[in-house]
Amino acid sequence: MTTMTPTDLETLRRSLHILGRLSPVKYGIRLRSVLTPQEHDDVAMSNAERQRRWRDRQRGGPPEKAGHGTRARAAKHRRDGEPPCDECLAAERAYNAEIARQRRAADRGA
Repeated sequence: MTTMTPTDLETLRRSLHILGRLSPVKYGIRLRSVLTPQEHDDVAMSNAERQRRWRDRQRGGPPEKAGHGTRARAAKHRRDGEPPCDECLAAERAYNAEIARQRRAADRGA
């Protein structure tokens, strides 16, 4: 392997950043020895992960997880195959009662 100067390394980093979708193995590039860990992660990540990181940067951080006592958390309980806790069940029932009240009011007004 030939010795690369700092200028060569910077050129390679820029090229990999621009051509990041290309397979480093196909072109014989040893990423770990040339790129910083952050640059290596950026090249090797999936498109979905790249999009998630972009959205997080735009929002100022990852979205907060729903706490107990919310409809979102009740749905998470169900996705995880467990019954919703009492707080989450109460929040879901309150939401459903409000929707039913609005629906009845709209039916009476129509």
